[in-house]
Amino acid sequence: TQSTWDTNHEFRDQMAVAPVVYPPDINFKKNLIYGGFAGFIGSLLTFPIDLSKTLVQLEKEPKRYHGIWQCLKYIHREGGFFSLYKGLPVQLIGIIPEKALKLSVNDYGRQRLRNTDGTIALHNEAIAGGVAGFAQVIITSPMEMLKIRMQEQAKITDPAKRLSFMQVVRTILSSGVRGVYQGAGATLLRDVPFSILYFPMFSNLKKWIATWSSDSFFRKPNSDNIADVNKRVSLAGTFLSGMVAGSLSAVVVTPFDVIK
Repeated sequence: TQSTWDTNHEFRDQMAVAPVVYPPDINFKKNLIYGGFAGFIGSLLTFPIDLSKTLVQLEKEPKRYHGIWQCLKYIHREGGFFSLYKGLPVQLIGIIPEKALKLSVNDYGRQRLRNTDGTIALHNEAIAGGVAGFAQVIITSPMEMLKIRMQEQAKITDPAKRLSFMQVVRTILSSGVRGVYQGAGATLLRDVPFSILYFPMFSNLKKWIATWSSDSFFRKPNSDNIADVNKRVSLAGTFLSGMVAGSLSAVVVTPFDVIK
């Protein structure tokens, strides 16, 4: 009958495009491996730019550097290629537990604050992200302190005046816990707002991409009947979501990064 056809047609339509949701589970191992690997690769690719950014921010009059690229050229000319990665080992050591903690706390917050139907309100996404950013500072603040102290050595042209890694560590530890967490308040000012902005923006951009045609480069093919966002969006879609969310969030919190 006509009514039976309508019912079956509606059922097929519902099966063709499943509602988009995030899985409720917290996979700490996955966060540790994926987050650590992504952080590792990201650090290798962007560390020279981070180094020049830090040196430009630290610079006083009279200025030696006139922009990030000029700073990179100067560091390379004075200290060679490896001087561009001064302080990288510190970043690599800290990045794996930092990302695992941040991603897991955000996942736990989203799980606790989600609605019974699996959705989560925007303000609850922001709360989960903010708590994750706060937790991250436990690892980030000491790592940033040591990394920046090592990066400062890159602008010292006389090798005899540069401090070794262990000399920098001893200098920081000589002030106790207060020295290790010096600037933690400024780091909170940067990392908490960043996470409040980044995590909701990333998740909603990814959910939006999950509604695009499965023929799109940013979608996994033949995935319309899968509800899990992570299984509907391709690596390119995830990359696009992260790039847009990260870029916009970073622009907003840059003043706090300068203070830090």
